[in-house]
Amino acid sequence: MAGSSSTGSTSKTEWVTAFAAVAAVLVSSAGALVSCQVKDSQTRTAHQTDVTARYSAAAKDIGSDQRLTREAALYALKDLARDNAPNSCRESAQLLSAFLRWAGPNVKADDAAPSTTSAVSKDEVWVAAGMVAAVTSR
Repeated sequence: MAGSSSTGSTSKTEWVTAFAAVAAVLVSSAGALVSCQVKDSQTRTAHQTDVTARYSAAAKDIGSDQRLTREAALYALKDLARDNAPNSCRESAQLLSAFLRWAGPNVKADDAAPSTTSAVSKDEVWVAAGMVAAVTSR
């Protein structure tokens, strides 16, 4: 009988040890899962912050007096729409459309004006119109 009580005690100890090991694995797995979810959330937040900053910079630059700055903003909007579809497509199309409404009365009559003037070139209008078409056709 003395041998059977030590055997029962050993199996209890093994059972408790096994249970503790399983519990430790579960707690560790839960911690890893929470860590992954937090990292994913932080990554999404950082990406959205970057997109917002890029969009704001393009919105500011599209109204610049400098032609090259405006053109860079047009291409930045196109890139935003391409890289972040479908989220940024509508916003980019709206800003490009606003640019076209603003640019309409400001289109210069000829291409003789310097490229740094506030007059909008026909090329800018064509580029913006093409981008609106490309962005909205998705």
